[in-house]
Amino acid sequence: MNFFTSTLISGEINITTSDGVSQISIAPQSNSSCEVVGNMTFNGFTSTPVEISSGETLVVSSSSPSSPIDGVTITWVSGGIDVIMGF
Repeated sequence: MNFFTSTLISGEINITTSDGVSQISIAPQSNSSCEVVGNMTFNGFTSTPVEISSGETLVVSSSSPSSPIDGVTITWVSGGIDVIMGF
């Protein structure tokens, strides 16, 4: 597995199937936060942003390498957001 690591300090990262991401870890640094939103509707509910703040970590893994993560947007809100992606 190969990894991408970065600290997001502005903007956003959009992840689609074509990126081939199998794992994501999102960890805001002290006094930092970001929003994570999917692109899917489920049982009539549209995805809405979820805030991840310092002290919290979000880890997502696909069920298999042939089914990469799709439709996730990480949006910077404040501070530094550590992002690690596995391929």
